[in-house]
Amino acid sequence: NLNASDGSNVTTKTLTINVGNVAELSYSGTLAASSQNETISTGSVILSSSTSGAEGTVTYSISDPDNKFAINSSTGEVTLANALDHETKTSHSFTVTASDGSNSESQTFTLQINDVDFSLSASLASASQQETISTGSIILSSSASEAEGTVTYSLTDADNKFAINSATGEVTLASALDYETKTSHTFTVTATDGTTTTSETFTLNIGDVDLGGLVTSQSTLATENTSSGTALYAVSSIENDGGSPTYSITAGNDAGLFAVNSTTGAISTTATALDFETAKSHTLTLTATVGSDTTSTNVEIPVYNVEELNSAVLRYSADFNSTSRTGFSATATRGPSGSSLPAYYLEQVGTTASSVITNVDNVNNNSVPVEIAGGSALNWRYFFPIDTAGAGQYAFAPNSASVDAKYKSLLGTNVTTTISNSEVITAG
Repeated sequence: NLNASDGSNVTTKTLTINVGNVAELSYSGTLAASSQNETISTGSVILSSSTSGAEGTVTYSISDPDNKFAINSSTGEVTLANALDHETKTSHSFTVTASDGSNSESQTFTLQINDVDFSLSASLASASQQETISTGSIILSSSASEAEGTVTYSLTDADNKFAINSATGEVTLASALDYETKTSHTFTVTATDGTTTTSETFTLNIGDVDLGGLVTSQSTLATENTSSGTALYAVSSIENDGGSPTYSITAGNDAGLFAVNSTTGAISTTATALDFETAKSHTLTLTATVGSDTTSTNVEIPVYNVEELNSAVLRYSADFNSTSRTGFSATATRGPSGSSLPAYYLEQVGTTASSVITNVDNVNNNSVPVEIAGGSALNWRYFFPIDTAGAGQYAFAPNSASVDAKYKSLLGTNVTTTISNSEVITAG
């Protein structure tokens, strides 16, 4: 109200003053979560900011006595700068201030820190292992989660059978197992991250292994002239529980041709000679024994022939199959295609291996008796083509002069022909 007076009179005028609004800075901050696990990574977003009513460019700052957080001065986003640790402090308070150059506004926040338990996860490769497994075999694998630092592993093993990799937690077999000594082993794996330690205990059962898996390998081929004491077969592997097997031949050695080393299982020849004509192979039963356990395997010993003929006839097929040529090189297989006959036969002259051709030949008809399979019967006779009645008694040696001679044909009629150098004649 405005009053005016002249000393005698007063007049009043009512005036209204309207007040115009001026914008003021307002700040609002929101935590991503009211609590965070102590294992969250640095750089994780903790809080986002917003403002209204700014009269200029807004900048943000943070007051953080624990030095755990960082703020983006342009956006007001607060992130984790240093790792959290529930065991050190269960909550952290910090203040965010927004300013537009004229006005500023602040807000304080408290972030709760959740405790995270360090845990160990481990598993046996198998609840049971055979007593014959090799040292170095993997027994158990380990892993850890929610670690607050570098994880290291250790092992408690009263039986001293295992070893552990301190960095990976992998447990391996360090010393051979023996079912007869102990049927199971218990050990404890411990993991620590420098702050928390956790352990887990495991029991490994041991499987009994009887004798088995007896395998032999050939050392030398056996021939008719193999000398006495020649090693033929050796034991290459056998499954057992650590005992020392005793070896013996339990079948197939009626003729006493073979001997076995009772300690190593090596099979060798004896002083009795092998004979291809008597038997082309021998099957022995090799047996290993440890205590009351036994295991056996059959060993087949082939006997290879040694040619013992003083003189023989070579009978072969003149046919070829599977011919192939590349440039100037050619190959072929002797014998008719599809035939199971061998490429050639060596056939004994006379009735014994010691027969000499000049002792058994028949000069009257130019023939030689031949034994196809050996024995006492003359079951085959070869005729030579030259007819001794004519002028054909010549030795057709390499590079000899060409000669004319008479040759017996299949029908018995003499035929005269000329054999030149490098020519070949064949007869059925």
